[in-house]
Amino acid sequence: FRRTIEDVNVIVATYGDALMGDAQVAPERGSVAFGSGRDGWGFSVERFAKFYAAKYRVDAGTWAKRLWGDWFYDEQRKTWTTVAEPGSGGSPLPRGFCRFVIAPISQLMRASMDDQREKYTKMIAGLGIVLKGDDRALTGKDLMRRAMQLWISAADALLSMIVVHLPSPKAAQQYRVENLYSGPMDDEAA
Repeated sequence: FRRTIEDVNVIVATYGDALMGDAQVAPERGSVAFGSGRDGWGFSVERFAKFYAAKYRVDAGTWAKRLWGDWFYDEQRKTWTTVAEPGSGGSPLPRGFCRFVIAPISQLMRASMDDQREKYTKMIAGLGIVLKGDDRALTGKDLMRRAMQLWISAADALLSMIVVHLPSPKAAQQYRVENLYSGPMDDEAA
């Protein structure tokens, strides 16, 4: 993911307009979404940061920084570090993103797909997902898709990014008008 985001930022920097300000994307700022458009689920690092901040009573900004980049979680010591190898010479520590974002998503998907009813029922309840009506009878891929849509909806992730990171139409008009309007700039339409 990291390389793709860096590539996008290179393109943004190359073609960016100074009037738009900083248009670079960064997962820890909530301006990048991950997910599946086909299955209708998606999330930002900010979404998980808010979830864990509420759970552990720690600042969401701190969580967002640790969920992305070179931050590793030492399960034995219950501490964060920027060093991937633990001092005891054990196996490499998982990145925060892998441990706290990818692992729960992967566990729910795997339990649903493998029809591990006891495991996915417990996970769904713990995440606050409520299956209603016909959704309760779903199994396998259909269950996984619906549970993910209810837990981390792509619509919620995209709407959140639009509201937080895009300027209002009135503010955007100030820097767009020069590129979109060919008439005089002192005109009422401009």
